[in-house]
Amino acid sequence: YQDYPYGVALVVPADWQIGTALKKEGSFYRAESYDHLVDSPLLAGELTYADTLIDDTQVEIYTYSKNGVADSRSLLNAMHGMLAASKAFLKYLPAEHYTFLFHFEPRPPMPTGAWEHSLSSQYVFSENREARDLEGIVHIAAHEFFHIVTPLNLHSEKVEPFNFIKPDPSQHLWFYEGVTEWGSLTLLLRDGKMNLETYLNN
Repeated sequence: YQDYPYGVALVVPADWQIGTALKKEGSFYRAESYDHLVDSPLLAGELTYADTLIDDTQVEIYTYSKNGVADSRSLLNAMHGMLAASKAFLKYLPAEHYTFLFHFEPRPPMPTGAWEHSLSSQYVFSENREARDLEGIVHIAAHEFFHIVTPLNLHSEKVEPFNFIKPDPSQHLWFYEGVTEWGSLTLLLRDGKMNLETYLNN
């Protein structure tokens, strides 16, 4: 059933919001295939929300912060220059919409970090550390966002469709991560969001 379409309905408290890149139709979040479904994380809870348009790309931010240390509007304000610099660097953004999912806890129950997906990225950070370092968050988000180039649009046939029964990893990690890191740092440098010393140290 890997190529079958899926519909997912979530039962959550009435005051919760749901953040995801999946499109909602009626009561269901729709995925074109199993690959699409597992590549589309969801964040549910008492979330803050903010959005913006970067050219024709709708960018959404959903944030859970246990003690209200972080919120989506502040994150968007910090990231707006990076998003605009991404568009200037690429000339156009190869996605109609993109979703950032942020989860902040005083002591996260898991390792902190970020993970890219085709049309979204998810972040687990500490309210006591990363939430107070917006510049650091922007640098991490720039990297994850730049993955809309690799591997979203450029990738090995082993990445999509992926064989979940007998995984055969792509040998192109240098491309997916190396080119992404170069691109995300270079766009920040060219737009004045990072100085040359920091760029060269990275």
